[in-house]
Amino acid sequence: MSCEDWFSAIEQAEAGPSSGDLDGAPMIDNWFLVWRDGDAIRADGDVSGHPEISDPWVTTSPVLGFRFDCDLEAGWLRTMSRWYRLGRPRAVPVASPDPQAKRREALDAAQDLLRQHREAWRDQIVSGGRPVATDLPESNTAGVDGPNEPFGPVIGLFI
Repeated sequence: MSCEDWFSAIEQAEAGPSSGDLDGAPMIDNWFLVWRDGDAIRADGDVSGHPEISDPWVTTSPVLGFRFDCDLEAGWLRTMSRWYRLGRPRAVPVASPDPQAKRREALDAAQDLLRQHREAWRDQIVSGGRPVATDLPESNTAGVDGPNEPFGPVIGLFI
């Protein structure tokens, strides 16, 4: 992917989908966002309608932006390579008197980290370099430790 394509995809993610961007876009159900050591945030989940992937389980290219309405259980996600429609998120038990509020809080944390990532990528492009995930800012997001090949241990799990 060229730097111009990266920059364009970042701008698209910030603007959100325009009319027709989601028509025919693959759907991800049972999804969650994950941030592994040395990598960008990616989405994992069950994909349908993908033009190149027939396996129902997918790990996306780096996520550049997303919006999700918890009440409607619908939204969109923009990766480096394409738009996705978001269906239901993965049903993960949350130890809280208000699990829905905790899920919203986790998604807000992912949004904040994605803003930092987009700025870091922009800075890399403007300085004449190629955007790389290993030059991304660190986060203080509480995560889940453990191996998760090939990207390294999970350091942030956003449900």
